[in-house]
Amino acid sequence: MSTDRQKKFRVAFFVDDFPSYTQTFVLRQIAGVMEEDWPIDIYARRNSGLNDTHQLIDKHRMIDNTIYLPMVPKSRFQRVKHVLGKCASLNRPDFITVLLRSLNFLEFGREGFSLKLACLALPFSTQTNYDILHSQFGWLGAAACKLRQIGAISGKVVTSFRGYDTEQYLKKNPGAYRHLFKHGDLFLPVCDYFQRWLIDNGCPENKIQVLHSGIDLSEFRFDPRKPELGKPIRLLSVARMVEKKGLAYALEAVARLSRSGKSVHYTILGDGPMRSHLERIAESLGISEHISMPGMKPHEHVLLEIQRNHIMVAPSITTADGDHEGIPNVLKEAMATGMPVVSTWHSGIPELVHDQQTGFLVREKDVDQLTDKLRILIENPDMWIRMGEAGRDIVEKQYDINILNARMIEFYRRLVNGESVKG
Repeated sequence: MSTDRQKKFRVAFFVDDFPSYTQTFVLRQIAGVMEEDWPIDIYARRNSGLNDTHQLIDKHRMIDNTIYLPMVPKSRFQRVKHVLGKCASLNRPDFITVLLRSLNFLEFGREGFSLKLACLALPFSTQTNYDILHSQFGWLGAAACKLRQIGAISGKVVTSFRGYDTEQYLKKNPGAYRHLFKHGDLFLPVCDYFQRWLIDNGCPENKIQVLHSGIDLSEFRFDPRKPELGKPIRLLSVARMVEKKGLAYALEAVARLSRSGKSVHYTILGDGPMRSHLERIAESLGISEHISMPGMKPHEHVLLEIQRNHIMVAPSITTADGDHEGIPNVLKEAMATGMPVVSTWHSGIPELVHDQQTGFLVREKDVDQLTDKLRILIENPDMWIRMGEAGRDIVEKQYDINILNARMIEFYRRLVNGESVKG
C-alpha cells in the first residue's frame, strides 16, 4: 500500500440534529471515515437526545466525538455581550484577529455586522486544524466556508446537498450560496437532478460530483414478497409526516382500494407536524381501521417493518415553496429486500426507481394513477418477484455504502493532494 493510502486525514463533519432518526445516511458516511481509523469530530447544531437511533452510534462511539455548538444569541446586544465575555477567556491570543475578520460586513454582509459569524467562530477557538470539513447540508457548508476564510478553522470544504437545502432554501435565502460556490472545494449532490440544479444556480461544474446516499446491504435480507392467503396486502410508507411526502394522496388511494373491495392495510411509520391532519383524513375517509401510524421508530424496527410488508408507497411531491426530495433512502432499503415500489416522477426518484421494472412511477398528486398502479400490483403478485430482483440489482450496483464511502474517501485524498476530483 502506498504512503498516500496509509496517511490519516483529520475530518470534521458538520450536521444539524445529531443523531437523527431520518438521517441514517449521515451516520453511514461518518462510520465509513471512522472505519479508516481517521480522527474525526462531529459538530452538531442540536442534540436530538435520540442516542438509540442506530447501532452505528454505539459501535463507533460517535457521541464521544460530538461537539454540540451553542445557540447564537438572538439579539445583537446579546451577541456583543457574548463575544466580549468569551474574549476574556480565550486560550488563543491570535483568535482576536479571527473575530475582527468576522466583522467584515463588506465581505459577509449582515452576518458580519450582526456578529453572528463571530458567535459561530467562538467554539473553534481551541480546535481548528482539519484536512476535510464535510458539511451535510448546503447552509452548513456556507457557514464552514466563512469560518475557514476568517481563520477560525482550516481544511478543504466539502458540501453535500440533499433536498431542502436546494430550491426551497434559496427561495427563502437568495444569494445564500454565492460565497460557498466561489470558495468551496467540492460539492456532492445526492442525485443527478440536484447536480443539474446546482450548476444552473451558479455551482462550478469542475467542483461537483454526484455522490449517492448509500445503504449497508448486509442489513437487508433479500426476501421476494408473496401475498398471504386470506390476509390483507400490507402497504408501507416510512416518512416524516410533512407535505412533501405526499402521504395524504396515499390515504385517498387506500380509501379507493378499500371501497373497490381490495383487502389492504396501510402503515405509515414516522411522525411530524402533519400527523393529526393525516389522522383526520383517514377518519373522514372511513379507513381508520385499515391504517396504522405507530410513530417514529429506531432503525432496527424500521428494518423489521420493511421486511414484513409487501409494497412500499412513496408518493413524494414538490410543495408550493419548492421543498422536495433527493432520493429517499427508504426506497433503496425497500428495494434491497425485494420489495416492489410505487412512487412518483419526482426529483431524483426516477434515477433509482425504474418505471415498470422495479415498481411504478406516477405523476405527483395524481390519486387516480396512484390507485391504479397499486391495484395492478395487488392483482398481479407474480410481478413482485421480478420487480424485487431488478430492484435489488440496482441497489447493489449503485447504492452500496461501502463502494460509495470508498469513493468519498478518494475524493478527500484528491482534494488534500491538490488533484482534480473529476474523472
